[in-house]
Amino acid sequence: NWLTDSPVWVDQWMLNKQKLKALTELVEEQLAKGNIEETNSPWNSPVFVIKKTEKDKWRLLHNLRKIIEVIEDMGPLQLGMPLPTMLPQNWNLAAVDIKDCFFQIPLHPVDAQRFAFSVPSIKREAPMKRYHWKILPQGMKNSPTICQCLIIAWVFLGHQLSKNITRPQELMARLISKARVRMQLLAGCDFTCIHLPITLLTGKLTNETLEQLLRENERLQFALDSYTGKILIHCPGYKLFNSQFNLIPKDKQSRKPLKALTIFTDTSGRSHKSLMTWKDPQTQLWETDVEIVEGSSQIAQLAAVVRAFERFSEPINIVTDSAYAAGVVARAQNAVLKEVSNPVLFGLLSKLIYLVSHGEQPFFIMHVRSHTDLP
Repeated sequence: NWLTDSPVWVDQWMLNKQKLKALTELVEEQLAKGNIEETNSPWNSPVFVIKKTEKDKWRLLHNLRKIIEVIEDMGPLQLGMPLPTMLPQNWNLAAVDIKDCFFQIPLHPVDAQRFAFSVPSIKREAPMKRYHWKILPQGMKNSPTICQCLIIAWVFLGHQLSKNITRPQELMARLISKARVRMQLLAGCDFTCIHLPITLLTGKLTNETLEQLLRENERLQFALDSYTGKILIHCPGYKLFNSQFNLIPKDKQSRKPLKALTIFTDTSGRSHKSLMTWKDPQTQLWETDVEIVEGSSQIAQLAAVVRAFERFSEPINIVTDSAYAAGVVARAQNAVLKEVSNPVLFGLLSKLIYLVSHGEQPFFIMHVRSHTDLP
């Protein structure tokens, strides 16, 4: 998290001809590897090079002191056990270069532009070239903590989610299933009562509501298979459950169209245009928003839907001819996102989950087939 959104700019230091040549070569190397990209970011921090112990080899360093001042601390590293001094002398140890860890962690597209730098030319014969890091830069105070979290996630790969977007309802079903299996192993019986920490508008878990929840969540069907006990949404009367705990918050997606602004989205496969259009309620004129989005038509459709949530903070209806985009939006609220290899898709999914989860207004999304007779 950032302490401020105001850009931080520190001018690039002057470098001699030898260091400037080495800096240019190192930047070209990182550009070829895909670790940096050109940018016009309003942020800037100086870079410099130092000579390694080997001859004719240089190391690229980024001075991030001013950037570090506006980054919220993630806390210290978790200490390992046992301490290195407690290990037997003859134990075989493996050393891991933490630099390799840095270069495997991508930065969020929104944060990446804050780690920008400039490369001057010799005798200022050309404008400065500007780049920003796409991967975790060395020298950032939270980099070791992030690396440690990544290593922990790698160690526990068996607990990774299989789907790109996992809804809280599916996580709840997974928890119920594991708890029932563990209960059978430890006590040889099943639970007498299962509490579903969900929020309902009526305050009661009716048969119709439970049937709808089961109908929309196949995992919950398997989790509650052959269960004969009670299913409640109210916490048991114990002090342990006095604190408010809602695993699944109130659903912001309406099941019926709202009396609100309606936005239509569409794409053009050949031109890669991502379009959304709506009728301005004040002027009664049709407005359009068009952007060029590289990638598949599904990505272009998703980009249009994301822009709709970004642009309008009021209740909205979204009509799309993409079943993929409509399905993703329906599962986005408070969902857990698995990292995907496509950076454009990952950025759009991250934005969508954030906008839907933190938005305060309800919305309705509908999928219609292309070229129908609908007005």
